[in-house]
Parts: sequence; structure tokens; C-alpha cells
Amino acid sequence: MGSDFSYADMTRRVLDEWQYKLLKEDKVGEHKVWLIEALPVSDEVRDRYGYLKSVLFIRQDIFMGIRAVHWLKEGKKIKYQQNKEISKIDGVWVAKKLHQKTTKNKITLHRTIMEYTNIKYNQNLADALFSVRKLEKGI
Repeated sequence: MGSDFSYADMTRRVLDEWQYKLLKEDKVGEHKVWLIEALPVSDEVRDRYGYLKSVLFIRQDIFMGIRAVHWLKEGKKIKYQQNKEISKIDGVWVAKKLHQKTTKNKITLHRTIMEYTNIKYNQNLADALFSVRKLEKGI
């Protein structure tokens, strides 16, 4: 994607494609979290995501990931993700700022900050917005 975020980072993981292990319980700030290790179940999954393994920090009160550490398949690099400015919008918990940095040998190679504004869920949208023509052309 031309940033520290890959296409795999921007989509939901298919849960069955990963093996999960609860590592421990901890705190991030005042929030209790679970640290969960995620390992790809196959070489094909590892190649598609580009990760050898991930450690996910899941907030226990809202069941949302707030941090992640990803060990990359290529180049012995590590990506650190932080989801910030978490709030509930239209009944959905969302991080409005996502920080991701790529490191190698503890040196930051690059950093990306993605910020969402004007977030709305559960909107009434006309079916015509989702025609092939509209989707190819854009709104």
C-alpha cells in the first residue's frame, strides 16, 4: 500500500488460518489486555500475510486489538502497530488513529500514521451506489 500497512493489515484475518495461544494477561495504560500469539497454519497463509508470527494485545473490556507486533517473513524486520483514539461510534468500537512502524535491529526504518475522520456506521445507502459502474468509477 506504499506505507507500513500492508493490504493484509487492512483486512480482517480469517480466524481459521491462524493458531492462537494465550501468552499472558497484562495492562496497557489502565486497560487490562490479553497477549495472544498468532501463528499462520500453513506456508500459504504465511506467504499471503507476510508474517511469521504476531503478538496481539486485546483489550479485555471491549474485545478490541489495541497493539500488535508482527515478525515479517522478509528481511528480519518487525512491525509495531498501535491503535489510538479508540471510541464508540454508532455502537461500534473504532480506532481513529493507527500508528505502524517497521524496524530492523531495533532501528526504525519507516513510520506511518493513518487517521480516520467523519466516521459513520449503519447509514442508509441506496442500492444504486453499489452497481458495478459506480464501484468502478467511484462516488
